[in-house]
Amino acid sequence: MSEYKTYRENLEGTDITPIGWSFKRLPGAEHRLVGFGASRYAAIEFCKELRRAGARWGAAWLFDDNVVALTSFAGLDKAEDALGKNRRLACAAFHGGSTAERFVSNRDWARKEIEVNRGGAPKDLPESDPPGILQQAILWNIDYFIETNSNFGVVFVTSAEDVSLGSYFDTHKVPYLYYKGVGVRKEETVPDGARNINTYRQDLHQWITDAEAAAVPPATGPPPPTTVEPADSKDGGVQLLSAFVVGKVLPNSGLKAQQDDPIVQQTAKSQAVEQIISQAIAEKVVDEAVLTQTFQVNGGAAQVIEQITG
Repeated sequence: MSEYKTYRENLEGTDITPIGWSFKRLPGAEHRLVGFGASRYAAIEFCKELRRAGARWGAAWLFDDNVVALTSFAGLDKAEDALGKNRRLACAAFHGGSTAERFVSNRDWARKEIEVNRGGAPKDLPESDPPGILQQAILWNIDYFIETNSNFGVVFVTSAEDVSLGSYFDTHKVPYLYYKGVGVRKEETVPDGARNINTYRQDLHQWITDAEAAAVPPATGPPPPTTVEPADSKDGGVQLLSAFVVGKVLPNSGLKAQQDDPIVQQTAKSQAVEQIISQAIAEKVVDEAVLTQTFQVNGGAAQVIEQITG
């Protein structure tokens, strides 16, 4: 919602309709709910609302903003037809790209594909071969999410909101389509000026990571403090995860030059916790009640949405 006016004005006349979304804060709440999990949750809930309002489609595409192409892809309609044959399927997903390429690299790749007669779409999709990581470019079955009152976990701020949901599907035998033979091409992006969102996310990072690094659990109980035991004994024994990230991970990573930046530290700490949680889900060591609270926030009830603007 905080960036709605900016996008509405800049997208005027493009046939693109921006949607502003805000999570209602409880009285006294210090922080706004933002992040990857919250963003994907909002997108799915918005689609649910449209579906309940009479939209004739039962599925919706969600693309990360840096996705520019799908390789060996038979077309959107083929994926929609495949998903539409089975209402129990949660989604149709593809093999994610590991790196974001420069514009020039993607342009040269596209030209070469045409030169070697791979510029057209194949007739059919390859065989579905799950499991796989659900990320970047996915056709989601909105009807499935409505019927199960499920969605992304809003607690995932920096990463793992997609991997965690995929792990949940795998451990709970939720079927989905996954096409390893179709790859995602990504491109480097530039900042879009969303200063408010970045500030809100950084504030939320700090609040969460400070809690997870607390030496003594708060009065409300666990999870803090979050501790780990490194696999390499040279990295020390049991210690706070935050200390391990700052003392061992960042100095030996591609972010070494930025290791003292508090924002980089907060992001890395948050990502570490979320990756651990996601792996814990995959290994079935997370309590079922916690999983329900994460992926079915309202239990058996639908989310209440208030439309503010027309």
